[in-house]
Amino acid sequence: MISELPIPPEGNYGWPWTEEFTFPYKNEIKEYPRITIVTPSFNQGKFIEQTIRSVLLQNYPNLEYIIIDGGSTDGTAEIIKKYDRWISYWVSEKDNGQSDAINKGIGKGTGEIFNWINSDDYYSKDTFQKISETFTNSGADVIIGNYRYFEDENESKSKDNGKTIDFRLRETLEETIAFVLLNQPSSFFKLNLIKELGGLNSDLNFVMDQDIWKKYLFRYGQKNVSIVDFMFTHFRLHSDSKTFMNEFNSEYMNIYYSIAVQTDMPKHAEFLKNIYGNGFRKNYIFNFEL
Repeated sequence: MISELPIPPEGNYGWPWTEEFTFPYKNEIKEYPRITIVTPSFNQGKFIEQTIRSVLLQNYPNLEYIIIDGGSTDGTAEIIKKYDRWISYWVSEKDNGQSDAINKGIGKGTGEIFNWINSDDYYSKDTFQKISETFTNSGADVIIGNYRYFEDENESKSKDNGKTIDFRLRETLEETIAFVLLNQPSSFFKLNLIKELGGLNSDLNFVMDQDIWKKYLFRYGQKNVSIVDFMFTHFRLHSDSKTFMNEFNSEYMNIYYSIAVQTDMPKHAEFLKNIYGNGFRKNYIFNFEL
């Protein structure tokens, strides 16, 4: 496919610019599970081409790629247009924020496996092959791997070239609900379950991923969650990310008690209230105090 795609911008080499993944087709597999990827976007024109290429150059044989742009004014739409023939659906129009954009994509999605990737992040080279293989062999509802975050625009100048975030469940469901943050960039769900859960909460701007994760756990438990020790995604941490941590933690605290009450699980509600009653003071994703 790489020979068919637009020539990458000057000065960009390696994955996913001048390299592609050669998908290992197997004769015994008649049809691979469809993977639906949604990219919400708004004014990320300087990054989105890397995101798009990291999806397409997986060379996955049953891909549904959807881009929902919020009416960007920085040339994003022009970049998307270059890749139009390889994108299943895209639109550039005003929306009500990231959660709304992702929900639009979910509504369009027809795949079996789902994740969203923001327009400034990118997937590792053989992510979809590993996801497809794991879903097929494990029968899991959710597959969660590791991701790496790196700072600011120039990845090569990131300290230690980024940091890998691993993922582990706790022994009990209560502990997982209370203490385990979803590695959203590297978390793939069965799409029908996301739809059964009502999609993302469009009132949330920062923790819609944690909200859907807790809802999943309350309804289905953790027995069908499969953990893969592989770095699926590269997550861009912008220099202004810390300025949003108060809002992040405010939303984050509020989802626990409300979900527990809504699901009619009073013992969980009390458990979570006791833990989070005094608030969150640490960002456990990026390991810095507020």
